[in-house]
Amino acid sequence: MIADDQCKRIDWLRNSYLQLITTDESGWLNLYRDSEDGRYWQLQFEHGGMMHGGGPPSLIMISEQEARAQYQF
Repeated sequence: MIADDQCKRIDWLRNSYLQLITTDESGWLNLYRDSEDGRYWQLQFEHGGMMHGGGPPSLIMISEQEARAQYQF
């Protein structure tokens, strides 16, 4: 699989811009926070059961309440 521009942008955001807060027990979901505006972003791999390595990543904005409930921080 070759990373497209969207995958490259997500990789840049998570490695250079967003702050990793925590990872769920499975290791497949990561919670990030934008330090400039406080928004929470969940990194997930929607095709985890079908593709090796989970397939392409998705970065989904979630509310603080959703983040706290799901990741219990």
